[in-house]
Amino acid sequence: MLILSTVLLSFQSSIEVLITPNNIDSLGSKKFVSSSLGVRAHVKDNWALNEYMQLTLGGYAILGDDIIEDKVFLSHASTSFDSVFGNSQLALGRMPLDLDNGLLASMNCWQIEPYFHDGVLLKTPSDKLSLQAFYFNAATGLSGAREDVISGFLLESPDQDFSTTYLRREQYEQAIDEYNFAFRLFKNFDSGLFWDSTIVFQQGDDDVRDVSSIAFVSSLTKELDFGHKVGLSFSLAQGDRQDPTNRSSYSPGLIDRHQFAGKADVLSFSNLVDIAFEYELLWDEHSSFHVDLHSFSRQTTSDGIYLFDESSVTSTSSSSEIARELDMYISAIFLDRIVLQGGLSVFQWQDKTVSFSDEVEYAIYLHADYSF
Repeated sequence: MLILSTVLLSFQSSIEVLITPNNIDSLGSKKFVSSSLGVRAHVKDNWALNEYMQLTLGGYAILGDDIIEDKVFLSHASTSFDSVFGNSQLALGRMPLDLDNGLLASMNCWQIEPYFHDGVLLKTPSDKLSLQAFYFNAATGLSGAREDVISGFLLESPDQDFSTTYLRREQYEQAIDEYNFAFRLFKNFDSGLFWDSTIVFQQGDDDVRDVSSIAFVSSLTKELDFGHKVGLSFSLAQGDRQDPTNRSSYSPGLIDRHQFAGKADVLSFSNLVDIAFEYELLWDEHSSFHVDLHSFSRQTTSDGIYLFDESSVTSTSSSSEIARELDMYISAIFLDRIVLQGGLSVFQWQDKTVSFSDEVEYAIYLHADYSF
């Protein structure tokens, strides 16, 4: 993915060019790899109507090719009210929904059409436990996600070392009603050791089947001398959809776990174990270099692995490692105004029964922000 972005602030605007190789397309019984090109422009501005009210308006214009559709849509159209019910804030209209660490819901900004939601959001800060309560319908994003009605709440401690999230996801046409209960713990030890873990319990109904599944993400990071940092992470998402009465397969909703990864986000839906080694070098307070190495395997052979669409690629022949991915990226800030990010992702299938292509797949991006 190649991204070129510029942000100009009196209001906020951005222009991005996204080149995405390795899209999956079908031609009869054959599948092939193609590239897509999309250009998107985003503008957003805030107006203070008075000391208690603020209006936010924003929109996207997308110019695509034969694969990506041209469109214009609203990203922000909301009114927020401060000092409601004490010092709470109430927002009504269209806005992004970013929950905690992005495991349950987020903008999913790596898609050509990010997710924005219509609904209501209530934020109540507290010295002991802050609350966000919401009721939303996904108005933009992938077509399947726009059928979602999501509601729930997020409780978070002031120092963000603990949070609990309840999210209900309903898809009326598919008769899906999922309940997600997530618990996150974050611990910063004095020795430069960081521990971050989230577990999600998913229950509910999938048409005639009961839903009972688990997702788990945990990482351990250690700061070393001279700006070096190393870490290990482990992610698991259950993936058994073969039982006619019980679906033990995790369905993530609107996630965005790997902002700078190639196919890792796509593969992280269900039936997956992801073990990653992470390295970071802080050159100074304004710049850093990162390397992430992922190894993907099946959680169970009872279900297949798929990309984008569950019917695209399926296989139950092996429980061995299915893919590897190397992500390298940099981030730098110049003059407190210019932010540059860029990187390379290299993705390679290890299990050829899953992939229709033996070639290594690449994704390259460059992202530049300027503000004044």
